Amino acid sequence: AKKEHKEHKHENKRNEETRERSDERASVDDGISSKRDLTRRKRNFSFKGKARGRAGSSRSIAVEPTNVTAYLAARVESEKPNVSAEVYNHSAALLHASITKCHMMDIALVGNDDVPVGASRFILACYSPILEDVFFKGLDCPHYDDGKSKFMVDFCNEEVIKAAVHHCFSGELPSEFSTSTPSEDVARNLARLDHLAYVYKFGALGEVTYRALRKLINRRVVLACAIFDELSYREGAGAVDSIKRYALDSMREMPMDTLLGGGVQWMKEASVEAIMQDQDMDVDEFHMFKILNAWASANSAERLPVARRLSEHIELKFIETELLVTQVRRSEYFTEKQIGEVVKLIKDSMASLD
Repeated sequence: AKKEHKEHKHENKRNEETRERSDERASVDDGISSKRDLTRRKRNFSFKGKARGRAGSSRSIAVEPTNVTAYLAARVESEKPNVSAEVYNHSAALLHASITKCHMMDIALVGNDDVPVGASRFILACYSPILEDVFFKGLDCPHYDDGKSKFMVDFCNEEVIKAAVHHCFSGELPSEFSTSTPSEDVARNLARLDHLAYVYKFGALGEVTYRALRKLINRRVVLACAIFDELSYREGAGAVDSIKRYALDSMREMPMDTLLGGGVQWMKEASVEAIMQDQDMDVDEFHMFKILNAWASANSAERLPVARRLSEHIELKFIETELLVTQVRRSEYFTEKQIGEVVKLIKDSMASLD
């Protein structure tokens, strides 16, 4: 009897442990892995019905299903600012005001074509320290008429001044100054705009024009001639700034593609003279003559006297005799006496070598 009692006691204990394990399994959602890390459980599980505790007591658990991801998404959506579908562009609003609200523009910029362009003293002064001193610090400037609210920019036309104002209000150049259509007009206008930025220290504008002019030269190298000519006319043949230096170096390295590629015909007298005097141009004396002849032939009636003067920079003794008595003689830049003396000098030199 004692043995049976002991076995009965062990059996009751085993039944109690089995029941407890069964209750514990019943309290765990089927979506939770019993052998994995519990942090991987689903977020939308729920308890339903009753679950008994270890001592056999029961408690009512009623948890409504939740979806945390959807809740957080809804919360983020509700906290978004209430803006209209149209994206607000601060620069576009300023540019629109400069075009449509003329009564808000308190200064007129007038170019060499006498066409006034409205602008804001405050906006211009933000970009140009020189104009800040003129407009707000009393710096004396002969181009500024405070009484008439007018500022003269005599080296630019309306198109260039509008481009400068457009950049100050929007941070961009207008479409007319796009480098996607490289031409002489675009190159010259960009060069004038670069000169305006240089004179009045529009730093941001100068960076934009410099990059645009380099891009123009890289796309169509012959435009280096127009850019060099425009800046030589504005600044003088001796002054060389960064983009003018880039244009000059392009002509020095590629004279056949630039000067003899049709670019020299765009140049004015001062620019051509600077080219004729340049000692770093990668050409011989005969091709220097060809550059001068290409420029003069574009308008022979007006340019012939100038070409005769500029021909003094050509060393005839370094040109072959056959070319001297044919092409050089026909140009009429040199007298018969000059040609004859050089031919005799070359022949004498050849004879002495023999």
